[in-house]
Amino acid sequence: MRDQLRPLEGQLVVFTGRATEKQRQADGLLGICLAAVEVRPHRTDTAMRLVEPIKLDHAWIRGLADDDVDFRGLLRSMAGVARVIYYRRSDGSVDLGLRAVPGVCLDNIWRRMKAEPRKEDRTALLVSAVDQIEDGAAYWSWWTRADKDAQALAKALDNHERSMAMNLGALLAAPSHGPCNKFRETLRLRGSQRQQARGFA
Repeated sequence: MRDQLRPLEGQLVVFTGRATEKQRQADGLLGICLAAVEVRPHRTDTAMRLVEPIKLDHAWIRGLADDDVDFRGLLRSMAGVARVIYYRRSDGSVDLGLRAVPGVCLDNIWRRMKAEPRKEDRTALLVSAVDQIEDGAAYWSWWTRADKDAQALAKALDNHERSMAMNLGALLAAPSHGPCNKFRETLRLRGSQRQQARGFA
């Protein structure tokens, strides 16, 4: 039993770890075993690197797709958002583990934006990120306060494509990972464009 996770049962966390194996579990869902795991309570009012981690030698995470981890590569490091849950092992015993939930790493969005030479592609990344947050994805940042960073995303989007969004006044009057109001109504892009920003770093 992962007793270290008991205080976080049912809560959102930001995790890091290295994928070592995958297997179908008793309920048919894909499970991925992570080694050298660090788990931090999800927060937006501080940089996640400043939050004290709970360290585990390994833990299982569920809810990911088969192609979320490339086991052919040498580097299998993962980071994302999950909820601490109980799950049933294949032998029938019960343990605490992680279940992946939609998340947006804001550091990843900024990094990808800097690498995009075309304004249209940068705008598509911004729209995709805010669209995911509007849909309830938990956002987080290693290096800055995520709540302030999310507001910066909205400002950047306004600067990049002011003609596409004429009503951004109350855009991010939202709690930790609540909705970005009226984004779906004011910004309409193809689904393929909205999917350019992935939740996992």
